[in-house]
Amino acid sequence: MKDVLMINKFSGYFRCKSIFGEYHQTCDNLSLQMNPGINYLLGDIDSGCWALSYALSFQKNNKKSIIFSGTPNIVFRNVPYSIEDLQKLVLYVDKQVMFFSKRKTVKKQIEENLRKNNFLQENSDEIRELFHISDFRYDKQISGVGNEIFKCLSAIGYSNEVSVFCFPWLSVKQIKYYGENLTSVLRTLSDLNKIVLFPTNCLEYSEKLKDSISGIFNFNNI
Repeated sequence: MKDVLMINKFSGYFRCKSIFGEYHQTCDNLSLQMNPGINYLLGDIDSGCWALSYALSFQKNNKKSIIFSGTPNIVFRNVPYSIEDLQKLVLYVDKQVMFFSKRKTVKKQIEENLRKNNFLQENSDEIRELFHISDFRYDKQISGVGNEIFKCLSAIGYSNEVSVFCFPWLSVKQIKYYGENLTSVLRTLSDLNKIVLFPTNCLEYSEKLKDSISGIFNFNNI
């Protein structure tokens, strides 16, 4: 069954946060269908593209920052989902999320996930290679992985059966800073047929990812 995610009647107020900062924004009756691959959410920081990525993955214990106006209609794999049930399959790719351990190394977290989840064929070293994580960073805590942070967080999520990867909003400058480490993990997740939500204001970057993009949604025109 194809992992199609359909969102309808997505409205509300959102105070989106990441390691880079936070921003207030609203959405009004947003409807989208997102397919496996990179769903390129193009828009300014206040356009609502970050709100979608943030709210789908970060609702728990965050009710003051995510206030829905009504209940969004969500269908995933042709099955209706509540926002709470969907979030069990979604990861916000940001190290502030409680999903990640601050004390354990990336390798340790992945090995523990693999012991709990027997659905993956890869072992820990194979996941490191799959996500192109350097040996040096793999044995570090999250705080010490530098600009390989998105690769490490995504690899941990992959080892824990995450289906939808939601990135924080990234500016042109931030995309340039993470460079090939960001491009690499986005392509890897697309190759794995994961649904990726990638909010940014950088249209030019989509050209570099064109073979992995399943759709471009211009939030500045929604």
